[in-house]
Amino acid sequence: MPFSSYLPFKYPYVGAFSQSVAEYFVRVYSEKGDTVLDPFSGRGSTAMQALFNGRNMVCNDLSP
Repeated sequence: MPFSSYLPFKYPYVGAFSQSVAEYFVRVYSEKGDTVLDPFSGRGSTAMQALFNGRNMVCNDLSP
């Protein structure tokens, strides 16, 4: 069995934060048209706020 297929079940996802926190950091630390990188995107809060606020988005996560 590949490592990535059992990882989400062995280590449950607990790193969620609110949309308002993601929006704050996107607005403060980037400008419209910038690209925001979120290497541990999880539920996609940062990705959604980046797109809603006119930023480009690159995201990744171990769990599909």
